[in-house]
Amino acid sequence: DDLFIDNLDSQYQELYGNWVTLTNTAWGIDSRSASLNNSDSAKVKWNLNIEKSGLYNVFIQFPETNDLVDTIKIELLVNDSVEDTILFVASDEFNKWLYVATLNLDKNQNNFLEMSCKNFDQVIRPMAMDAIKLTGYIRDRQLITDKEFMDLGDTSIDDTLLFNIELSNIGIDDLTINEVYSTNGKIEVLTTFPLSISGMSKIDLPLSFIPDQLGIVEDTIVINSNDPINPIKKIPFTVNVENYFVIIDNDDAGSYSETGSWFTSVAQAYGPTSRYAYIQTTSNGPSATFNFSLNRSGFYDVFEIIPQTVNSADNALYNILIGNRVVASMYLNQNNGSGNWKNIGRFYLPADSSISIKVIDNGQSTSGPVIRADAFKVLLYEESPDNIDDNNAVPLNEYRLLQNYPNPFNPGTIINYNLPVSGKVIIRIFDILGNEIETLVNEEKPAGRYSLVFDATSIVGGLPSGVYFYRLQAGSFVETKKMVFIK
Repeated sequence: DDLFIDNLDSQYQELYGNWVTLTNTAWGIDSRSASLNNSDSAKVKWNLNIEKSGLYNVFIQFPETNDLVDTIKIELLVNDSVEDTILFVASDEFNKWLYVATLNLDKNQNNFLEMSCKNFDQVIRPMAMDAIKLTGYIRDRQLITDKEFMDLGDTSIDDTLLFNIELSNIGIDDLTINEVYSTNGKIEVLTTFPLSISGMSKIDLPLSFIPDQLGIVEDTIVINSNDPINPIKKIPFTVNVENYFVIIDNDDAGSYSETGSWFTSVAQAYGPTSRYAYIQTTSNGPSATFNFSLNRSGFYDVFEIIPQTVNSADNALYNILIGNRVVASMYLNQNNGSGNWKNIGRFYLPADSSISIKVIDNGQSTSGPVIRADAFKVLLYEESPDNIDDNNAVPLNEYRLLQNYPNPFNPGTIINYNLPVSGKVIIRIFDILGNEIETLVNEEKPAGRYSLVFDATSIVGGLPSGVYFYRLQAGSFVETKKMVFIK
């Protein structure tokens, strides 16, 4: 059986140092820490009461600690004589078993491990201690990987994906990787063979994938080694190849900026974090800006993702700008479709231009209490020349109401319209009998191109499947189009 020795066990002893109990722990209910000034030292000791002589692997766990001392000395003592010394370099891997050494122990001897360190820095550095583990289950060679299945998610047809698989040898002898290949030939291995992995160590295996078709691509990575039990390791691989796209995340340095007071949220939908700000009742509330450029001109579907929420702004303003010019503006309920990529519109966007998407609280939301920002995905729908003269040129010299998309839809669809001059705008939804279902817009708007989302789930009592009409009224201009809702 594995032998675990915790800081609360009688086999654990603190020899010197200013030790205190911590509530954060990697093992058991607490841990111990010693704060070391410059030239201070600390030492602990474990009594290894084994029941059978033989080889043992020793592992240690550290609780998460900032600025841990760099190097720790570990000594094996047999009958008070030092038999082996290991210099253990501290890492940022916490709350997991870290390999220390393989020891040949005799149950008839008094076996001890002593761990000590000295702080040579001018700042205070802690030494933390929690638990060690001894296991007699020693393998000669065994290959394990950090992934049993590789799903790389979405990638652009224009991109080359570079990724790694971590290969670990949890045996005590050297392990040889003889060959790595993929069964369908979609993946390239960026190294030469054979590869050697020392006992109880790991390496990164570099790989690449170059898309040559749209859609789901599947393959299998095959690793051939001299693992005596499982010489062939297979890892399924999948990736979804889409048209050219870019993703802009709130964690992207240089691409994301804010006005007002924003905070980091523990909830996230894309990337490690998301951001939120409290909504205001005035028109100059907080805003978040996502900046990017594209290498192709064309029509793009713009998707937003925020954490799944029910307490976000119900009428947040979204502006899309090319340079300093607003080319699209819409109000969205952030709660609808939250937690997933949500299409907020299709827009013509030029290549090699400064483009930004702004999420703004301008005081129009009646519920919240927060406005959120996480990430946008801008996906090429159709490539078009730079000199296009379409409904996205702003300002326009004519009114235009575009066909909704998708159509048929369930539950949401996007409606685009253009205004050549400022004025009062009314957009209403009607059923086939002419009954008004909902008013989407009823306000003054400046000239420009606009996009809005009609979400059938917002209708009280639910919207039955069928044919509906949406009508734009702006000044003397009136236009109506048909759309189909299918549950």
